[in-house]
Amino acid sequence: MKNIAIIPLRGGSIRVPRKNIKPFCSQPLMCWTIEAALDSTFVDEVYVTTDDDEIESIAREYPAVHIIRRPDWPDADQAAANRPLLHAIDEIGGEFRIVTLFATSPQRKPDDIDRAIALHKITGAQVSAMHRKRETFIYRDKGLGVAEAILTDKFKNHFELASGLVSVQNSNWYRWFVPQIGTDLDADINRMSIDARDMPTNQIYYIEVEAWQVPETDSPEEFELCELIMERYIL
Repeated sequence: MKNIAIIPLRGGSIRVPRKNIKPFCSQPLMCWTIEAALDSTFVDEVYVTTDDDEIESIAREYPAVHIIRRPDWPDADQAAANRPLLHAIDEIGGEFRIVTLFATSPQRKPDDIDRAIALHKITGAQVSAMHRKRETFIYRDKGLGVAEAILTDKFKNHFELASGLVSVQNSNWYRWFVPQIGTDLDADINRMSIDARDMPTNQIYYIEVEAWQVPETDSPEEFELCELIMERYIL
């Protein structure tokens, strides 16, 4: 079965305008993820799915990268990642191992992608990157400045998901899974996820990553933080 990396790159970032092409450690942010996919030992093909001319132009600077031009959806800023991913899977066609990589998580170690693919080859089940929390204290907002404790763990039994670094699934499983959610809008999915036990599947295999790999470039402050992390730990 082929291992196909899919990198969703939208042009209309809101919190950090033009984020995917914004300079990050001397080159456009998106380039770090493209190069990580191309450097993987196990990835057979790399696809960029985008709705943006400039992003497409930068991606074409990498001859081995395939481009999927997705529709210019009017509600693209509200859509969850499952919409462009499912569109890309259907465009590629057939059964393959989908290796999802987000440009918003550039601080990958060289073997993170290959470790996730290797684990999927063994298990056949969904694999994501996770960081084991040293201590976990989670409180639910009750409103009016009141928070209710719902989880306390000092024994390192809980993880923080870092699926932007790498996530691996079977394409046929993904085609089955997305309709089970019943929506491809972030707001709807966030409401469902209050109790993740209600999700169609809530158990996955994981590769463990470092705490400094978890932050994403989703706000101007986080963008700067991730640059510092890249310079300190990767470059």
